[in-house]
Amino acid sequence: MSTLQISAKSSLERLARKRLRERRPKDIQDMSVEQLMEEKTAVKRELAHLKTQFKESSNLYTPEDKEIMRELYSRYCDIKSCIESRMDSSSSLRMSTDEIRVSNSELEQLRFKVYSTLF
Repeated sequence: MSTLQISAKSSLERLARKRLRERRPKDIQDMSVEQLMEEKTAVKRELAHLKTQFKESSNLYTPEDKEIMRELYSRYCDIKSCIESRMDSSSSLRMSTDEIRVSNSELEQLRFKVYSTLF
């Protein structure tokens, strides 16, 4: 096993321990946006660490060694996509909520009119 493979395996183990310690689920679909942001930061740090190690001795690694990093890069991309989709859906939810507030405001005006005619 190459040093890159050992380092990548260590990175995955550190991420798993960090998730357990911070009580984040492994499946990104089960994470809140805040948890996704934390996971993204953790994965990004591990990738930066591996990239630094890889740059220092890149001529020693084969394409097979690079393949081991694919899992981390894939997770990072999945997390980013999930965050973006949640942000998009929350912005559309915010618009819907604003529309509801307008409707509630109109409803209050109608209630006031009805109550004022009764009394």
